[in-house]
Amino acid sequence: MKKYKFVPAAMAVCLILCGCSPAVSKNGGDETGGVTGENNDIKAPSDTSGNNDVVTSIDPDDVFSARDLETDYDEDGAVRLTLSEGENLITEAGVYILSGNVKNGSVKIEAEKSDKIQLVLDGVDITNEGSAALYVKSADKVFVTLARGSENFLSSKGEFSPDTDAETGDTVNVDGAVFSREDITFNGEGKLTVSSEKGDGIVSKDDLKITGGEFSVSAPEGHALSGKDCAAVAGGTLTLVSGKDGIRSENDEDAERGNVVITGGSFEITADGDGIYAGRELNISGGEINVTAGGGSKNGEQHTDGMWGGFGGFGGFGGSSGTSDDTVSQKGIKGGVAVSVSGGVITVDTADDAVHSDGNVNISGGTVSISSGDDGIHADGSVVISGGSVDIKKSYEGIEGKTITVSDGEVSVVSDDDGFNASDGTGDTGGMFGGGRPGAPSGTETESGTEVYLLISGGRVYVNASGDGLDSNGALFVEGGETYVDGPTNSGNGALDYATEGKITGGIVVAVGASGMAENFGSSSTQGAIMYNVGSSSGGKVTLTGENGDVMAEFQPAKSYNSVVISAPGIKEGGEYTLKVGGSSYEIKMTSLIYGEGGGFGGGPGGGGGRPGGFGGPGGRR
Repeated sequence: MKKYKFVPAAMAVCLILCGCSPAVSKNGGDETGGVTGENNDIKAPSDTSGNNDVVTSIDPDDVFSARDLETDYDEDGAVRLTLSEGENLITEAGVYILSGNVKNGSVKIEAEKSDKIQLVLDGVDITNEGSAALYVKSADKVFVTLARGSENFLSSKGEFSPDTDAETGDTVNVDGAVFSREDITFNGEGKLTVSSEKGDGIVSKDDLKITGGEFSVSAPEGHALSGKDCAAVAGGTLTLVSGKDGIRSENDEDAERGNVVITGGSFEITADGDGIYAGRELNISGGEINVTAGGGSKNGEQHTDGMWGGFGGFGGFGGSSGTSDDTVSQKGIKGGVAVSVSGGVITVDTADDAVHSDGNVNISGGTVSISSGDDGIHADGSVVISGGSVDIKKSYEGIEGKTITVSDGEVSVVSDDDGFNASDGTGDTGGMFGGGRPGAPSGTETESGTEVYLLISGGRVYVNASGDGLDSNGALFVEGGETYVDGPTNSGNGALDYATEGKITGGIVVAVGASGMAENFGSSSTQGAIMYNVGSSSGGKVTLTGENGDVMAEFQPAKSYNSVVISAPGIKEGGEYTLKVGGSSYEIKMTSLIYGEGGGFGGGPGGGGGRPGGFGGPGGRR
């Protein structure tokens, strides 16, 4: 065993930790929001953050210290070490430049809790049998700098053996090729290859940060990167292959820790488990991130809903969704409390949900491209999209949450079932078969007493759905933006579907699909809406023009359809309009603000208007 001691001048470090908790505010819902009256008094909630705890996004500026980002080091004042076989022990603060090949051994840091240590890897190749190649047992913080142009290798072989804490006698489960019980930061301009035959790649039982360098991490039976309090990346190129999660942070002992923060860097993540998992909050504000989880969307579970979505049963008894509880989570990016995306370019191909939160999802910027074997975006609480671009190329259901709000940005959804699904997981209310269209109470509340709604107030939304296009098990509100729906070609679903109330007060909506379950907006609306059934299946562009010939709305559907719902600013009671569907034209006189209602009974050849009384649509997964 070799012991190296070096005490340099004090290194100033800003002790800003990503394990620190962001502010959390409780929101039990605004008692004055939601339904406040009948007809035109029905209002969309003014607070669109959902009913779950609202997590204030982590400020990335508070995550990385200047020292985390610093790659320079004092070569003249550093100790140069050529490593030897066995354990190479460092016990005091300092800057150490390491080189050498170790076929069976390690670098072990066992220093005072106040000591800060910088390791500069400059041509290091270490393999250790049964334990970590780099083991930080005690220190204040360790910085691992990859020397410019250098190539370095750290690997562990075989089953891991536990270590013992000399002070407490506790067993320490060392289970990574790089294992640190303290804060550890990787930076620099060199390369590091980490391989772990039986465990994790890089592990920190405190904060794990990467701010630069080129990394290749392979952990076929474990997690590639794991930080207990947080895992944070500001830069670098990372290729991660794992038998479990690609990047993981979870702290079962402290509910305010367990965060993943990404502000930059380039990622190629291939994981058998989750691509990126945060027990608390996952925050992405930059970087180029490519994730394949569970073998990709081609490995998604086969769903068996069929045309009717599974009968809901009498009194709202939910039908089978065709899914079962996962034994292994194979989601793309996942947060236990929240997922926040404000920047970056993210591409996800996953067997399960692509973006998932047990709490809320907030997308305010960046570009997100999704192929999912299940939900494109799923939140048990709220989904809020206020900017950026979301392109769901493949999914079973596109976007699902108890409340869904789109106020800005570009959103495109392709789904085998519902495009948007606002649901609290309890199914619909009302209706003989649980569909809940007629006869249900107006507003956002469902039978379970929880607030459920879908609100579109801005942005541009396109949906291509084989099931319902826009589906809310509570209320549907449209206040602005542009919304275009290529709805179902089967009569068991509708382009629009809401359980309690559908209200439009602004924006453009063109929704086409089959007429069997077609539904128009409700009488609480303040902007005119036209539902017109054209009889046999049709195709071609949909165009609405006013009395002066000006185009008010138009849409080129990708599929055949025989029902059109169209609403645009300027449609008013008493007005006369021309609806062109393919090569046919229909003259519409608005005898009321809402023209044509009900499943299959809209204006035109499909029927003479009026909603059927008390017969709900099919239930099942919605």
